Amino acid sequence: MVRGTEWRRSGTPWLYNEPVHRGAAQLIQPFVSLPFVHLNNLDEKVFPMINSIVSDPVEDAIDDFEEDWSAESLSTIPELLRQYDLLGDQEALTELLRIDIELRYAHGKSVDLQKCIKEFANLLTKKEHTQMVAYEDYRSRRDHGLSLPLARWRDVPGVSDASWFRELMLSPNAFHGMPAMSASAIRRNGQSGVESVDSDEDLLDNRFMAALRESGFQLVEEIGAGELSRVFLATQHELAERYVVLKIVRRPMTEPQAMAMLQHTNIVPIYSYHLIQSHCVICMPYAGRLTLQEYLNGQQDANSRSGQSLVRTVQASVNDTKLSFDEDATADGLSIPTVLSPAADDTAVRKPLEKLSELGRDKLALWLFKRLAAALAHAHARGVMHNDLKPGNILIRNDGEPALLDFNLAHHVGEAKPQAIGGTLPYMAPEALQALLGDDARSTEVTDVYGLGAIMFQFVTGRLPFEGPGSADPEQLKRAIENRRGSPSWRPTDKLSVGLKSIINLTLHADPALRYSSAESLAGDLKREFSNQPLLVAPEALRQRIAKWFRRNPRATSGGAVAALLLSALIPLAVFASVAIENTKSLAAFNRARDFSARSDDALSIMMADPRRNELSPIQDAMAPLSDFDLLTPDGVDDLVSEYLPAANRQEMRQRVLRHAGQVAFFEIDRLEPMAYKGELTPGDLDTATSLVDTVRRVTSDSTSRSSLWLQSMLAGLRGDKANEAKFATAAEDCKMTNDSEEYLEAVRLMSLQRYEEAREMLTILADRDTIPSALRWTGLGRSQLQNGQYEDAKLSFTQSINRAKDSTALYFLRGLCFENLRQRDRAIEDFNKSIELNPENTFALGHRSSIYQNTKRHREAIDDLNRLLELRPESARNLLARARSYRAIGEQELADQDFKRAFEVESSDFNSSNARASVLMAKQDYEGALQEYLRADAENPNDAVTLKKIADLLSIHLHRESEAIEMYSRVIEIQKLNESALIDRAVLLARAGRFEEAKEDMEKALKQPNAKATLYQAACVCALMPFEQSHKRALRFLALAHAAGYQSSSIETGDLATDPDLASLHGLDGFQEILRVYQLSAAR
Repeated sequence: MVRGTEWRRSGTPWLYNEPVHRGAAQLIQPFVSLPFVHLNNLDEKVFPMINSIVSDPVEDAIDDFEEDWSAESLSTIPELLRQYDLLGDQEALTELLRIDIELRYAHGKSVDLQKCIKEFANLLTKKEHTQMVAYEDYRSRRDHGLSLPLARWRDVPGVSDASWFRELMLSPNAFHGMPAMSASAIRRNGQSGVESVDSDEDLLDNRFMAALRESGFQLVEEIGAGELSRVFLATQHELAERYVVLKIVRRPMTEPQAMAMLQHTNIVPIYSYHLIQSHCVICMPYAGRLTLQEYLNGQQDANSRSGQSLVRTVQASVNDTKLSFDEDATADGLSIPTVLSPAADDTAVRKPLEKLSELGRDKLALWLFKRLAAALAHAHARGVMHNDLKPGNILIRNDGEPALLDFNLAHHVGEAKPQAIGGTLPYMAPEALQALLGDDARSTEVTDVYGLGAIMFQFVTGRLPFEGPGSADPEQLKRAIENRRGSPSWRPTDKLSVGLKSIINLTLHADPALRYSSAESLAGDLKREFSNQPLLVAPEALRQRIAKWFRRNPRATSGGAVAALLLSALIPLAVFASVAIENTKSLAAFNRARDFSARSDDALSIMMADPRRNELSPIQDAMAPLSDFDLLTPDGVDDLVSEYLPAANRQEMRQRVLRHAGQVAFFEIDRLEPMAYKGELTPGDLDTATSLVDTVRRVTSDSTSRSSLWLQSMLAGLRGDKANEAKFATAAEDCKMTNDSEEYLEAVRLMSLQRYEEAREMLTILADRDTIPSALRWTGLGRSQLQNGQYEDAKLSFTQSINRAKDSTALYFLRGLCFENLRQRDRAIEDFNKSIELNPENTFALGHRSSIYQNTKRHREAIDDLNRLLELRPESARNLLARARSYRAIGEQELADQDFKRAFEVESSDFNSSNARASVLMAKQDYEGALQEYLRADAENPNDAVTLKKIADLLSIHLHRESEAIEMYSRVIEIQKLNESALIDRAVLLARAGRFEEAKEDMEKALKQPNAKATLYQAACVCALMPFEQSHKRALRFLALAHAAGYQSSSIETGDLATDPDLASLHGLDGFQEILRVYQLSAAR
């Protein structure tokens, strides 16, 4: 079909999930990583042939819609669908909406995307279809040179996961027609230190104001100004005259891109982004107008800063908002109507503010900054650094909640050359000041931690922690950097809690490596200090920990008696408390719980990162905390979950034991499954798994614990107890997850089953919670993203984990894998080098580094790595074959032949070695030999879907043992239920065997996926094999679609159209010869 623009999108890579018009049949869906053939290069006769063969009501509906299109055609779509009996066809609706959007832009008409999607919400129910509509809007705007505001598509279902949108968010050129951002934006002491971006004379001229009003906005009053922008309270006509905040600047901004990625209570979101008369306009919700800077200015005496003074200041700010205007009043020549007060100023909105009244200065600081630190952690986890933290960039909302503002200098975590180098000088960390001097210093997440620490210091003392610099003069910058190497300017009169002071000191350390490693760890300590818990990161003396214990347990002893004893005996607090508490059961229980928590967090994080985590050695290492604390026995669990702990702590410890025993149990069962598959499992091999499952059962209620039920099912399966395996599995499926630990363990289970997408979704939700140890949840999320092919996201997750475990050889290896898959080979080698430095015997890092060396023709370096690998594992056929390749590349044929020969002589049961030998034998067409090697690999790892698929293909295509192939495809599908290739391949074999209903079921499941071109051809084979005339007609349609998708008919898997026996039933049908001719024409080109 070549009408209009149906096939004009082949220029954009399929990496962006760019869909094409449906063309010959309604089953075409957007493909992943599959470029379309340029069909318009074929003879003009080709498409009439196909169109004469395949009749589709969708095409007819599209023809009618395009022929009769007008600006009002959108409203005719439901009737058109009804006319062609397509009312429930979401693909057809999607196509018509996309055509309408394209034609609107082509005719200069506006497109209200949200209205379009909302109007058809009852018909357009799948997010992949709404994403396709959004993509058409994006593509059309891009092709017509219009601005690309991220907020326009951000809230459309399905868009946030679309590759094109994620690429757009990260692109510095997302907004077309904008100049590049300046190299630096330096500010002094919160005052203007650079030339203003816009002059007051020309920023708000009448032409701009008129255009702004046409866009639906009316300015009410100016509520702020900075070096880069002016900020106004405004109303939005199209949405019930709601109040919004407009930030207006003439320069391009990265801020919308950064903020569009963030959704957190304590980060001000954006509604939309607009390019109006060369001005950049960000529209944000109005939640108040008071900044932290304004609050500090109004409370010069730090001791007067408290919850009560904050409440009074917010209320005064609300009262000062002037919103009464006469209808004849004007601003810049434009009338301003009378408006109502903003909803954010309502008394009900300010109700939560009252809870702050009881807080003193230190408690208020902790309450505010633990929220801001959590917001920073949220931003960092999504790869965004703020880069300009200061009191003026923190909004105090009318409900008292703080929120981060102004991400205009934001850049991406790990960005080698950020677009903007700058900030506000007094709040900049030493490494940020060094960057201004041109030094090779990079800002990281802990640079933001420093900025937040400087603000905390100012909040509790009324002054800045360090002197200067007063300007960006190099000499002043150098002096300021040197000053920051000392201690903050504390004074004897600074009265604040010891814990808060310790936290602030750690945030302001001159060495980034000695600060808090992340905003998340800072938030954790602030939360603990607020609730009188011991600090986890900042140093804290024993007497302070004991004092906190007394505050948390006021009934543990009589305060009056303690005070009298202290006064009379003059016993130092630390000594007294040690004598009074050290031997108490409460303190013993606390110490035991604390020690196990630390051991457990470390062990589970190491295990999750270890590529060998389901081998015996890592299992034994992870078992150590459970054994050392006697938690594999009933009494041990009771001792840990002691009655002397507060109720909340008892519940927390139960969750920790559940997570630990559950995770190790899943990996231990995963280790045992190959042994069970080979029939090598003995009753004694199950002892560890049994004790782990028993521990899980002790800390849960079987009927309400999904993880416990799944583990019992899996254990029964290892024992060969099919009845109980099925019983517990059914109960587990019906059991809801009641806490974060259960959700985490479900993600672990899904990962063990290679269901990485489902695991990723669960771990993504957990990533913003603090119930699961941070290193553990980030590492788990990174592994699921890595296995799911989301390498950019996985890289960010592993970076978060590395920040918490800087000496983890496994984490550097995993992040190196991400860089390797992103083809950032230099960065990959850096991480592999670090991994090997931390553990010179890390065979995984050595192996992947050698592969990069080979792929970049650095064969001698590859040989050095492979020599080391063969020292560590002399019998590795995989490494011998790899070294043979490099020897051959440098002309050492004799050495290559020796390695090649030895690779097939060594007795190796290594999974990778068996796969490597099988690949060589496949190339030599020794299919029986390859099968034996693949079967050895399968015996080592029976849950590897890739190896099983290779075995199934080999049996089907080369050995023609189709019944065995069906069994292997079934094993693949059992592991990966939506494996498109395995489903369609099994469908063909089932159809050949006359099992038509099963074949049809598999085919329909396969066609629900984003289809590969071979899938469409295989679907034609399935339909042709069925004994139904209608199926044969459908087979012709699939052949046409397969060709349209770029399928060539000469592959060994399917043979040629004219000779493929699966298609024999089609030879006599009208149209088959035409389709055959189309394929021949395409092949000739």
